Amino acid sequence: MKLFYTPNSPYARICRIVAIEGGIMDGIELVRVALRTPDSEALEHSPLGKIPLLLDGDLVLGESRLICGYLDQRSSGAPSLPGATDWQAQAHESLMSGFLEGVTNWSRELRRNPSEQSAFILQVERQRAHRALDYFERTIGAPAAEPAITYGDLALVAAIGMVDFYELVPGWRDERPALARLAGAVRGAVVGARDRAVGRRHESAHPLTRRPAETPAPIPADQQRTTAMTSPLPLDGVRIFDLTRILAGPTCTQLLGDLGADVIKIERPGEGDDTRRWGPPYVKGADGEDTSESAYYLCANRSKRSITLDLAKPEGIALAKRLLAECDVLVENFKVGSLAKLGLGYEQLRAEFPRLVYCSVTGFGQTGPYAPRAGYDFLAQGMGGIMSITGTPGVEPVKVGVGITDVMTGMYAATSILAALRHRDRTGEGQQIDCCLLDTQVAWLINEGTNYLVSGKVPTPLGNAHPNIVPYEVFKTADGHVILACGNDGQFRRWCEIAGAADLKDDPRYATNPLRIANRAALTPRIAEYIATRTTDDWVAALEAGGVPCGPVNTIDRVFEDPQVKARGMRIDLPHPLAGEGTVPLIANPVKLSGTPIEYRRSPPTLGQHTDEVLAEVLGMSAAEIAAEKAKGAV
Repeated sequence: MKLFYTPNSPYARICRIVAIEGGIMDGIELVRVALRTPDSEALEHSPLGKIPLLLDGDLVLGESRLICGYLDQRSSGAPSLPGATDWQAQAHESLMSGFLEGVTNWSRELRRNPSEQSAFILQVERQRAHRALDYFERTIGAPAAEPAITYGDLALVAAIGMVDFYELVPGWRDERPALARLAGAVRGAVVGARDRAVGRRHESAHPLTRRPAETPAPIPADQQRTTAMTSPLPLDGVRIFDLTRILAGPTCTQLLGDLGADVIKIERPGEGDDTRRWGPPYVKGADGEDTSESAYYLCANRSKRSITLDLAKPEGIALAKRLLAECDVLVENFKVGSLAKLGLGYEQLRAEFPRLVYCSVTGFGQTGPYAPRAGYDFLAQGMGGIMSITGTPGVEPVKVGVGITDVMTGMYAATSILAALRHRDRTGEGQQIDCCLLDTQVAWLINEGTNYLVSGKVPTPLGNAHPNIVPYEVFKTADGHVILACGNDGQFRRWCEIAGAADLKDDPRYATNPLRIANRAALTPRIAEYIATRTTDDWVAALEAGGVPCGPVNTIDRVFEDPQVKARGMRIDLPHPLAGEGTVPLIANPVKLSGTPIEYRRSPPTLGQHTDEVLAEVLGMSAAEIAAEKAKGAV
């Protein structure tokens, strides 16, 4: 199919940039045509006529910026058309007559040419134009008292209107799948850019000016895991209002921060995140004494800025709402109903902030008989069944050695937030996300949970053994332990050859995995006898060479000395203002992105470290205004 565009067509320019930068050009041929509209002269003197000059090349997918002229009626005045007195009405008239009427003529011209039947033809009618305007007024609008419409508004509504028009044509998505993909990309791009175009973030009232982005403190070259960034991080431009503490919520927001989001961690003045006091161990200061920063707190709070805010005071709530107006996501892990008492519940905020993604992380969710209860990882592991299948048979139930339910809940929450942001960028609608520890724990029963659902047989602890594979467990060696994980029959036979266990290789009871499971009790002790005769390193070397999955059981000190772990850069050291050595050691993010690699912009913040910075940068508050809020106890 062909996509026609004209040099001075703002919506076509946006489509073209989106199509090229978005990499969705397969099946679409761009054809430039020179068509004049009846209103081309008027367009040259209207805000719409200037859009191509302002937008040329400035809509870039993956970056949180749309450079456009922000026309403030009070400071810059408004361009005028003959006979027009009201700027807003004038802009609407320009949009309708100067653009949509011209597009109608364009589509008629293309339809007259039988050789261009595959062309991208906009069938624009007056009633659809009115619908587009209604959409524009509902989703963007302008303050009634002081109308101020940007050039970017007009261009973006033109592109949004283009998508809307085609939604009114039955079956077009099925008939033109390439166009459907293009329309979806346009909608996602323009909706995401729309808020930025009307000055939501980092934009002053002066035309073509923005507040400069903050320059993060550089990390010494020898402490960087990645090379210099050549493109923005994936979540640059996304701002998170982080009301979480302990582990599940902070794990979520740390992951988003690592990916480039601006995470503003909200903490209670003088108290902060509970885990700051969950020690020892603590970071040692220059005097060798413990500081206020625990290792537990450090593990889930890098890539954030900390501000103090007293939500028990009306002034604190007022500041919170001002910050929320500049944020894309709110993440909280309060007990159900607690934030509603402060006026910060989802239902209370959704009308004022319809694009806000509101993620609630709780112990038991927003519904059900346990919803009011406080939740803890230990309780979720027990109630969710994982402890009943962990540990050695015949002994008491055992929890996993780290707060794995907290961590997994944080990961599910982060994934859900990304999905909700994608939906928001397409539709303009925010939503609430309901994540909880118990649901997460039940979900990651994985195969054992499904084994029960299919068979009706209740799983029991197998120690380090696997319920569906044999051999697949830990065995004692001459000097330690080794994991033997034979995932198929060929690997088991190769282990037998390497071990010199011809008797096991030739025994028909062990020929297939189902037979080995049935005869587990007889086979496992025999394997243990063979493995106990050699050292861990001997087994690892021999089995790796033979293609049999195996590995040592490392203590944590040996983990960080492992050559593979070192090669993957899984330990990082970040500058910290309280650390006597100047840096704190942390575990790296395990995600490796080829185009937008993780960059560690911030070490875990001290309590309220960025209060002044955030209030000045995000809200434009002066030093005197910030001091006044501090005097009131709001921050």
